[in-house]
Amino acid sequence: MLDNDKQIDAFGILTAQGAATPAPIIRYREAISLADGLKRDITALYLDDVTYPPSISEFTGKLPGYIDTLTKSSAEASRFIAAIQGYTTPSDLMQMKIGWECYAKGNRLNPAPPFALVEGLCDTAVCEGLTDVLKQITLTGLAGAMTTINELMLAAAVPPGDEGTTTPPPPPPSFTPEEIEALKVATETLSPHFSTIDATSKVTSDYTDRVQTSTALAAKSLNDAVAITLTVGLTTDPVMSQAIAAIMPPDVISALKEDSKC
Repeated sequence: MLDNDKQIDAFGILTAQGAATPAPIIRYREAISLADGLKRDITALYLDDVTYPPSISEFTGKLPGYIDTLTKSSAEASRFIAAIQGYTTPSDLMQMKIGWECYAKGNRLNPAPPFALVEGLCDTAVCEGLTDVLKQITLTGLAGAMTTINELMLAAAVPPGDEGTTTPPPPPPSFTPEEIEALKVATETLSPHFSTIDATSKVTSDYTDRVQTSTALAAKSLNDAVAITLTVGLTTDPVMSQAIAAIMPPDVISALKEDSKC
């Protein structure tokens, strides 16, 4: 190791700077921060303890959906980060490379299929797509409309009566056409963005599943290939041959014996 000046120079740079963080991790961390901030702001605009009247419930009812979409997008971004974060050193990647080669060779796949971990580490389109749409969301219109509506809802609420008395529910407040229209326009403006977030979260989820499947296959294939290599030597060892036969499937031992006859 460090056999020439180029390698020594590179060693000094790596020691000083450390390894780079893959772009998807950076972008998805940003997406999580944006989604959590939007979720917090929208949650503050929706009053769980009031019943919005039918004149506006079609629009106020969209807010819990927005909150749910943001929760899912943050969770999927976190899941993707977790799926690739364990493979961000050269030694990790070397193990995965060997494992994926073992998987392809062991299943007679030629050429080897694309490795989803590599796609995940190098992705920019999906992660930037989620970050970009989150950045496009502004809550000014929704906040203005909901603040007015919530003030009217709270003003119309009647405090609880004395103990032992029954207080009839207060009549819902009435809203002007302008107040209803402001809320309608705000939700109609936001809803397409949240549909895009939902679709991108589903793509991210599928991506994460593929990465997790591929790394699991590579890890298992590496372990199995190492096991076969060690078994080859142990099956003919005078001390350990019976022991390896006790822990390996009989068909594996038979296959290796047939191979030794060739």
